[in-house]
Amino acid sequence: MKIFCNKFKFFLKWGSKSIIWGSEEWEIVKELKPFISRSPTSIDILDFIIKNKTRYDAFYKTELDSLLISLGIKTLIISGAETNLCCEATARRGFDQDYNIVFLQDATATENTNMHEATLLNLKYGVAKISTVTEVIEWLNKH
Repeated sequence: MKIFCNKFKFFLKWGSKSIIWGSEEWEIVKELKPFISRSPTSIDILDFIIKNKTRYDAFYKTELDSLLISLGIKTLIISGAETNLCCEATARRGFDQDYNIVFLQDATATENTNMHEATLLNLKYGVAKISTVTEVIEWLNKH
């Protein structure tokens, strides 16, 4: 399945089964790794949450909300594969749970431009601030 992204064009190996935790398909794609930094402690916690994800929405029956609350996090920056499925579902649930949502237009991807753009248009209408990786990095550097 070809995945569309404004900044990157890459392939994901989707099969008829879920992506298996710890497999090559589960790993962050190499093109995005330069933009990812996590402490050794946080990745263990986040791996546990990702391992338990069973639906598009990352909040559904996971510990994500309680972890974010315990860390005092109020803003979520959304990136990932399937702009119109996992990313959108998580952004909408996060918004409904009173998080500020920043949705990265150039770090989310889906099967074609139309689905990608439709999701951005819908989320921009009251759910999320649509932003770029560069804009978020600049904002983070100021804070």
